[in-house]
Amino acid sequence: MQMMLSHSQNSIPKWCNATLIARELVAADIVLLRFEIVGASYVRHIPGQYYDLRIVLPGGVVSERSYSIANVPNEKGIIEFGIQLIEDGEVSPFLWNLTVGDVIDMRGPSGNFVWNPLEPKFACKHLILIGGGSGMVPLMSMLRQYVEMKKIEPQTPGLCQRVYVVVSAKSIATIPYHEELERIASKFPEVNLTITVTGDVLEEWKRYTKRIDEEVLREVLGDTSPANARIYICGRNRFIDTITSSLVSVGYSLGDIRTERFG
Repeated sequence: MQMMLSHSQNSIPKWCNATLIARELVAADIVLLRFEIVGASYVRHIPGQYYDLRIVLPGGVVSERSYSIANVPNEKGIIEFGIQLIEDGEVSPFLWNLTVGDVIDMRGPSGNFVWNPLEPKFACKHLILIGGGSGMVPLMSMLRQYVEMKKIEPQTPGLCQRVYVVVSAKSIATIPYHEELERIASKFPEVNLTITVTGDVLEEWKRYTKRIDEEVLREVLGDTSPANARIYICGRNRFIDTITSSLVSVGYSLGDIRTERFG
């Protein structure tokens, strides 16, 4: 199976129709929405990119939001999002209420927060993915791409030797993609999974119960070499600023850190 990740960076995305074909909860506050784009309107994405979604709200108000893509590029015509419910939000409640068969407008892919293991400039020994809440969505696209390549073309030149996934959630119930992450980590020993919960937890939770800080990063990334790492962080501004500062203190270079911010 040939791996194809790239698309024309010079092309201007156009609005197209997309039909919802599946929905599933991947956390208490995040719903997976899979859409199908038929025909020439579909453009293959690179892990980490996003689409703009355009919807018509009650009263005829048109609203647009950008959402990261969660699936791998090789699912031709399929785009998957992880939508976090914001109770007093304008768009997320509308998207949560969509049913299979509904059609919305979308435009993409766009964005430079990408990991393309088939390009030499992305080669690294260690891939580090750090996400807070729904910030895990674009990182899941990267992790799923790594897993797919390990299954199909494990000897791909430049494919990282180890992946560190660090996830922060407010509660056990809101850990995004929890079951899938555990399944991947158990099947692929080169994937190191760390989950920390910042809110109240039950006694049986034996993992971190604090925010990701310098101490956590030193313990988790202790055997990595800062000179051979590529780091992606996605989350809210404060989350990213704190972790970036901690990574620099540990010894990583700002030049090796890519960030995607929201909120």
